[in-house]
Amino acid sequence: MILHRVRRHGTGLVAHDDRWGWQIPDVAYFAVDALLTAARLAASADAVAYRRQAQYQIDGYVAATLDRERGLARTAVLEDGKPGATYWCRATGWLMWALCAALRDAEAGRAAATEPVREALAILARGARRVLTASGGFHVLMDRPETPEEVTSVCMIATALLEASTRGWVEPGYRKMVVESMWPFILRQITPDDRLASVYVKWAKSAEADRNVMIETVPFDGFGPGIGMLLLALRDMARENDP
Repeated sequence: MILHRVRRHGTGLVAHDDRWGWQIPDVAYFAVDALLTAARLAASADAVAYRRQAQYQIDGYVAATLDRERGLARTAVLEDGKPGATYWCRATGWLMWALCAALRDAEAGRAAATEPVREALAILARGARRVLTASGGFHVLMDRPETPEEVTSVCMIATALLEASTRGWVEPGYRKMVVESMWPFILRQITPDDRLASVYVKWAKSAEADRNVMIETVPFDGFGPGIGMLLLALRDMARENDP
């Protein structure tokens, strides 16, 4: 399906859906992780093709969406091929997850580790550290402090940085940032009535188009992606604290 049937942009990057023309980092993770999962399950000849395509997708999305100077992922590349104007918080999270998926597969000996993938992850790690707020969060638009702090992006980037620092893909000092700043911020967003505060419930298109970004408090059976990201962060917290 991913190799032959899904819609692609003119650059060959997998599209989000059959109608929408933007390139967004979300799809880097959707495509790369799925291709590498398929490769682990496939016969050897097919596995080679899946891994080559995963490498093509991660290289292409890094080239299209990583702003190396700011150390952040752009929200999108627009239909006309021009970069978007914003740096939505979950965009950086999605691209970091895609890079971690590629490095995880390489570390298992299934593919050669590529220095550009490590370099891109290190750039994003430095960018995240630069824009992390004093309270341990990220702004919805990461380089615009007038936008509110948001929690799902913190969950995503915390899980990526913890894995990356543990496996040696980035400096070990990022673990301290996760444990001492980001995790406390996450825990403070869990309300006494079992809800999650500071959630941006929209997505890339809204973040790029809507300058008046808003956050919400959602029930645990509400915004599914955000709760999933929270659970992954809580899983890592539990592992870290397990004697």
